[in-house]
Amino acid sequence: MIRKDKKKFKDGSIKTQIRVTQGYRPYPDSPPKQRTIQSFGYLEDQKDLDEFWNQVNACNDSLKKKRDLRIEIPVSEMMYSDNNRILNYGYKFPESVYRLLNYYGLNYEWEILLL
Repeated sequence: MIRKDKKKFKDGSIKTQIRVTQGYRPYPDSPPKQRTIQSFGYLEDQKDLDEFWNQVNACNDSLKKKRDLRIEIPVSEMMYSDNNRILNYGYKFPESVYRLLNYYGLNYEWEILLL
């Protein structure tokens, strides 16, 4: 979304700041907020307005087409709560890599080195 904000400076001049923003909710059921994706500066400071608006619209269009995969976990789902199980699956990944490499432990190799 293209956002235009009017800024008033100490000398009394007013400039329009142009930026591309994205709406999001920090957590479920909260009011939406906006984050700035890219700021393009002040409209009055631009030399070529057509090129400037082409850049702003291109950024805005690319943001609309891009879909981010977001996984959000509620704060109530703590790591060690009653809602989840305390299980250690940390060994599964290395175990599958060892099986893929046909490697079944250090004991066999150490026995060869000792003999």
